[in-house]
Amino acid sequence: MINRYRVRQATKQRLSTIIVQLSSVLVMTLSQYTFSDWQLQTEYSSLSFTSVKNSAITESHHFPGLTGFVASSGSSEITIDLGSIETGIPIRNQRMQKLLFDIDEYPYAIFSSNIDMSEISQLQTGQSMRLSLRGNLDLHGQTGNLTIPIQVTRSSHTVFVISTTRPIVISADQFELGAGIEALKDIAGLAHITPTVPVSFTLVFEETNQE
Repeated sequence: MINRYRVRQATKQRLSTIIVQLSSVLVMTLSQYTFSDWQLQTEYSSLSFTSVKNSAITESHHFPGLTGFVASSGSSEITIDLGSIETGIPIRNQRMQKLLFDIDEYPYAIFSSNIDMSEISQLQTGQSMRLSLRGNLDLHGQTGNLTIPIQVTRSSHTVFVISTTRPIVISADQFELGAGIEALKDIAGLAHITPTVPVSFTLVFEETNQE
């Protein structure tokens, strides 16, 4: 004769075991996508802009001096060392440092924003998503609001890549850089330097605080 009490107890034990196992799997799955701080990998990141002089000559420049982070809260900050500007011509580097950016007084440009991590943190390796990143750029003692179209890609379990999907147009007048552009134009003997520049970037972050 079947002992119904023992059957019920055995069934409860099996169900408890299954629930514990499922809970463990769920915890492991969620922990895989728990968001930690990101640190910018400077050597793999780039930020560049293009200038046009005399209405015809296009030149590309970049800043190798980049640092930054994205905190687990979603707050982020990218710092650009303006003294690191690389134009390909040393004397032009010096002129832009001194006459345009005035690095003795304003050595850095800083972009700060808040990123909604609810979807980004769920990206699996190889997946991407596009969004508009809104934030503030502090440059030359002025603050301007920017909306940047970006793509975020999870390239590995701990590495994320953020890149512009199209260039951001920065106006010199918005950051009181017009006088600096005039000074550059005069010292180089140019007829014209376009006061707006398109800026693009690719930023590589590595997730920290991994157990």
